[in-house]
Amino acid sequence: MDITIVGDVMNDLFTYSTELPVVGETILGDIFRSSLGGTGANQAVAASKLGAKVSLIATVGADSFGSYCIESLKKAEIYTGTIRQSTSQNTGVGMIMVNSRTGENQIVAVLGANDEVAISDVDHAVQSGKFSQRLFSCQFESNAKTSLYALEKAHSEGIPTLLDPAPGPTPDSPFYHLLPRFLAAATVASPNEVEASALTGESIPVFEMNATSDTILEGTRGALMALRKSGVKYPIITLAVNGAAAVLPASEIHRHLPSDIYVSKKKVPQDTVLIHIKAPSVKEAIDSTGAGDCFTGSLAFFMSKYPQLSMVEKIRRAVWIATQSVRRCGTQSSYSNRDELPKSIFYEIEDFQWPEGD
Repeated sequence: MDITIVGDVMNDLFTYSTELPVVGETILGDIFRSSLGGTGANQAVAASKLGAKVSLIATVGADSFGSYCIESLKKAEIYTGTIRQSTSQNTGVGMIMVNSRTGENQIVAVLGANDEVAISDVDHAVQSGKFSQRLFSCQFESNAKTSLYALEKAHSEGIPTLLDPAPGPTPDSPFYHLLPRFLAAATVASPNEVEASALTGESIPVFEMNATSDTILEGTRGALMALRKSGVKYPIITLAVNGAAAVLPASEIHRHLPSDIYVSKKKVPQDTVLIHIKAPSVKEAIDSTGAGDCFTGSLAFFMSKYPQLSMVEKIRRAVWIATQSVRRCGTQSSYSNRDELPKSIFYEIEDFQWPEGD
């Protein structure tokens, strides 16, 4: 097993329309789709499509949605023996409205059975040999105590860990008071701008598309350094069309970096450097739903399968793959299979060269 994820499984219900309704407004949509979703499931499928063997520890309802989700995960070659069906809660559901002109979306999620995943489910995965020794990942859409138990267990055993702290916890969230422990046990944490602010209390401005690297790094510096101080070895902030910003050990950065990597000249403490990883431009973005999960799943793939690559190279490859997902509708249906991507993105050498064109 390459990757183990404790995460949520949802049945996503999509509507597509040329505009999104305002409060109190009813509009007519153009397309409706239903598909497997959930942050944990999305990331598992993204990694599996690239070639990783993934086990997903989760709980769904004993209902038609739950059975559909399990069968869909099996088809995606995810190990489902670690998924339990609850008789007391329904399968989680995500209601997603997508603006078909811009690709922007609004989401309401009902977690349902996802909160019932238990510590005993993690222990069962360990005992059955389905808990990866290469990489563990979790998010904030499952049971907080169970997620922390698995994360700290992996960390204590020297297994690299990847924390996607989404959604950003509020004071009434069960994750909120456990944040110091989550961050201390994370090898990598990859929040977006909103989540990074919630985690650190550092404000991050809204960046314009194609903002300069200096502007982005100046705006994310406080949050990145706060995450680093909290114990995260590799803090990353995902920035949608602007790629990602990260603080990495200076010793891991080689001299000859590709043009999509910008290293700040401003000094930061603890022998680290601030880095902006630019995203390739996409002329026709159709649907951005799940692009962040595609990034995290792709990063998990490279962390588990390519430990010899530098972290900056793993991040930039994940950024490139995630950017391709906005060309298609849906979440998991938008993720690329391995044979749809350039062979060079799977080479075991640094500096993957972006293909020409968008």
